[in-house]
Parts: sequence; C-alpha cells; structure tokens
Amino acid sequence: MIMETLNNKNIEDLASSVVREFLSRKKCTGTLQLMDKELPRTDGSVNNRLKLAQSFKIESWMKSNKTKEDPLRTMLEIIIWNILMKQSDSNKSGVTNNVFQLQHKSLDNSLNKQSAVKTQTPVETVTLNEVTSVDITDFESSEADMDDLVAKPRKMQMDQQFAFSSLSSRNILDGDLSSQRIKQPYPVSSSASKKKATSVFEMLSASPEKAITAKQQEIPEPASTFPWDMPKSKHTTKYKEKKKLSTEQNIQSLNVLDLSLCDNEPLNDTIYSWKDVELVQEMRILVLGSVKGSYPKEWLNQNFTFCECTDGRPNTLRFGIVQQKGGPCGVLAAVQATVVKHLLFANNGIKPEVSDLNVTSIERNKSLVEAITEIIWRASDNSTAYLAVAKMGCDFIASAGYQPDNFSENITLLQFNTCENLQRGVQENIKCYLQGKGACLLLLYSVILSRGVQRVRSDMDEVNGKLMGAHNYCTQEMVNLLLTGRATSNAFDHGIKLEENTFLKGLHARSDIGFLSLFEHYGSCQIGDYYKTPKYPIWVVCSESHFTVLFSLDRSIVANSKDSGPFDLIYYDGLANQDEFIQLTVNPSFPVSNNCSSGDLVPPLEHCIRTKWPKATIDWNDTDPIL
Repeated sequence: MIMETLNNKNIEDLASSVVREFLSRKKCTGTLQLMDKELPRTDGSVNNRLKLAQSFKIESWMKSNKTKEDPLRTMLEIIIWNILMKQSDSNKSGVTNNVFQLQHKSLDNSLNKQSAVKTQTPVETVTLNEVTSVDITDFESSEADMDDLVAKPRKMQMDQQFAFSSLSSRNILDGDLSSQRIKQPYPVSSSASKKKATSVFEMLSASPEKAITAKQQEIPEPASTFPWDMPKSKHTTKYKEKKKLSTEQNIQSLNVLDLSLCDNEPLNDTIYSWKDVELVQEMRILVLGSVKGSYPKEWLNQNFTFCECTDGRPNTLRFGIVQQKGGPCGVLAAVQATVVKHLLFANNGIKPEVSDLNVTSIERNKSLVEAITEIIWRASDNSTAYLAVAKMGCDFIASAGYQPDNFSENITLLQFNTCENLQRGVQENIKCYLQGKGACLLLLYSVILSRGVQRVRSDMDEVNGKLMGAHNYCTQEMVNLLLTGRATSNAFDHGIKLEENTFLKGLHARSDIGFLSLFEHYGSCQIGDYYKTPKYPIWVVCSESHFTVLFSLDRSIVANSKDSGPFDLIYYDGLANQDEFIQLTVNPSFPVSNNCSSGDLVPPLEHCIRTKWPKATIDWNDTDPIL
C-alpha cells in the first residue's frame, strides 16, 4: 500500500483489520462479533486479505509461509514469526523455531476451545458497510489467489481513505472486476433515493400491542430491534451512484457470498454451508417429513409470475400472481399480500385508489423484491439472512446413499447481514423467482435458514412436525412463518397453557398482514386479534383448503371499531384464473337479513369475513358469489 499520509486513524484501521483477519481465520465467531459491536468497521477497514498483505508489504512473507510443512494460517502470526526470526538472527531474542511452533499450536488450540464453548444466545452481528467495489476477495481468499498476486507486478494502489468494501463473508470472483461498480437496485434521483432508503422499510416499525387475556400467557422471547428502528451508525454511508453492470456481472458480484463455496467465515451463531449433506436432509425432513421425500411437481413448477391481462381481463388484475396448480397457495398468498402492501401503502399518508393496482411490470417487480426481502429479513430477527437462488452445477457434493430430490442439488445460498444488502441481493437474483422454477421452495428455504432450522422446530408445538401437510398443502406453521417470521402452530394471540408442561404457541405480536379462516367459523380454530386486526388492511384467507387474499384501500378499517361504516374489500385468487375484478362492499353494523332460508348457500368467503365482522352484510356488486 502506498499512503500519501500516515496518521493514527490509518494505523488503527490497519491494526483492527489484521486482528479481524486473525479472528476470522481462527473461527472466533463470538469474539469477532463483539469486536464489531464495540469497535465498528469504518470506510478505512481492509477486509480484502490480498490488499491487507499489500498494505504491510509482506507478499513475500505470505508466499514463503506457504512453502512450510506446517504453514501459519493468519497474517498476524506470519508477521510475528518474521519479526521474531529477524530478532533471533540478530541475537536479540532467544525465541527458537521449535518454541515458537509450539506456542503457535498452543494458541490455535486454545482459541478453538474458546470458540467451541461460545454461548448460543444470538448476539449483534457484523454490520455490512456499503459496497463500493466489486474487487472484494476477503480474508478467506484462496492461497492460490495469493500466489497470483505475489507473482504479478503490483498494479493496485490504495487511496488515502482506504475505500474498500467490508463484506464479512467469503468472496469469490471469477476474474478481475476491480474496475466495476455495483449498480443501485432501482435507478432513482438522489433525492428520491434518500427518501426511499427509509420508506421501503418504515412500514415494519410500528410497535405491537401487548394485551394479554386472563386465559392467555405471553411467550417469552428476546426482543429484536430492526435496523430501520435504529439510529444510523456514524460509520454507515449512503449508497453511491454505481456504474451499471450486465445482468451476468451483477449476479456474479452477488455470488461472491455463495455459501456453497465458503464455510470459514461465520457471521451468526448458526452458519449454513450447502456442502453439508446433513443440512440438506434436515431441511427435507422439516419440510416434507422424510429424508427420502421429493418435492411435488406443483411446487417445482411454480414461480412468481404476474397476470399480464392480455386476454381481455381488466388491467386492475395486473398486481396478481398466477398460481398454476394447487399446493403452494399458502406461500403465494403470503407473498401476494406483502406485494399489495408495498404497492398500495409504501407512500404513507396518501390514500391508494383502485387505479393503483394497474401497475407496470417495473412497479410490480419492484414490489416483489421488497416483499421477498421483508419476508426473509423478518424471519432472520435482524440477524444473518440467507437467500436461496437457483444455480445449476453448484458445488453440492452428495454422499453415499444420498437420494436426490432434483431441487436441493441445484441451489446455492447467499448470506447478508443488513436488510439493504439483502434487498440488493434479491434484486440481482429476481429472475430466479420470476421466471425460474421452484420459486416458492427457494423462498421457503431462504426463510427457514434465516430463522434457523432448530428455531423453526422450537416454534412449533410438535418438534417433529413438518411444514408441508397432506396433499402437499401449506400448514398453518408454514403460513405463520412467512407472515410473522415464526413457525408457530396456532393463530391465536400469545399462547395458551394447558398443563404444566404443555404450552400451545401463538402469535407474539400484531402482524403486518392479517389472517382469516373458515375453520374458525366452524369452531375448529381460534384466530386472535393480532391477525384479525393487522397493521395493514390485508388478510390471507384460508377457505376450503385454499389460501387467497382479501384487502382494502382504506387503512382506517383496522383502526376503527367494529361499528364503522361501509367499506370495500378487494378479493384475489391466483388459482381461479380470475377474469374479473371482485370488489365487495361490507357493512359491519348492518345485521344480516333473516329472509335467507336455511337452504340458501352462503359463500365461504362471507363466513370468513364475518369471523372479523360478525354482523356484516356483504354485497358482491354484480359479480357472481364464489360458492
């Protein structure tokens, strides 16, 4: 590294960077996380191992270390080794080769033992700074790359501000992209960019109500703080205008976080590598209930394709996601509901109109990116999030006796530690979800791994339960996981204690998206106020073993009492090949007419609506009731 000025801040940045490299290579996860919390990374932090070697001008030491029978793993050890050896040569130190090797091995073993007994309590994870360069081979870079660097004349100089990215997981690039820049997810003006940077996520920030009934008991759970609720760190910088890349280059720049290529840089108390066959099998057991199960075609062929309305259907259905076959409707409905939230309520204070549903492809794709990001990040509890993307020919290695499912073998994982970077990752890989196959499974895998496999199991009343039910339908646990971030088995508020050791788990907080069920009408389940009165007037509806979406343009209906005046609800069913815009008028304070005979058929959707508004009359406004 060539520095025009050398000051205490530069020295601190270099010193902290080499310490982080030491902790990273020694897998001291908890210590590294604590350091990042107490001494946050700055723009001057150097997380590129090759550049760090250049900074100290020790490329020859690194190369020489590789020739040793027992090479040292960290840069700090290599520096200390060479300093001590020079002192020994000058007869200024009594440290011998054998003694130092013994100390090196003893230190290594001691650190590994300390790392092994770290507490399992989640701690604040490393915060990623903004990416300012795609040339980001980090601390876990291959030694072959180090050889290449040492063999070449030095072509790179670091500027005065040490402006390197601080991505904390392993980065692998095919080729030299040092001159490239990552583009912004959405090209907007600078003023709009500042506004959007907060507004995209502000809708999650409302604090939940804490009412607990006499028969219900709140489930103890550590409170989590979302990044959009926290003040901006002084070390966090605004996104800068990036030079546009081709789609292939953008995806490549995100694949540097590919966990199928990395298992050395843990950022959370649970780090997943897709090389781990046991993890793949554990995921299959959690979803399907069997390690030998395979995913049904209805799930493998489903993606998040929107309705194009080119066949005469009204353009106000362009917001809708099309379902091809029965099965993954719970996942589709949860995503659809969240897409509607971002389409209609992103601009707080501006009441949406029906015409807002006639969206462009760019608008609905943007809302899909935001919806997927929100669902995954919520499950991560403001921690490490994983994004599963389709990638043929990934590095998955099957062991003897492994039975392929034709899905898990062709995905890779991307790891993120901020919501903003996760959104950028979703944007760069959105084609996997829009056009690829198995999009619902990709999202399900992402949410499970972001929540944590064992935490998902602990959410459920039955620890050996599964997320995909009979006939390949979505269970309540799966829908709750997507809507609330927790795979609880029930839809009532908090929890109910039946016996001393029996506790039925429900919702922990008021949900953004609501949930209504025909089963409650029949007395088979109980839906709590956290679902019936969500933060936004949007509900996933479970009726006749199928999940659909019901929403209103009037946000006041979730704030007013049940005796409010008439309002409209819009209904969408992605499986029904819906060819008309269905808008119901609900009068919650006008009792149902007694003129209906017992033989009259009542649409199941009306029964679901009346679990929220018991006395409501419902007008289908000249559309045929769905029976």
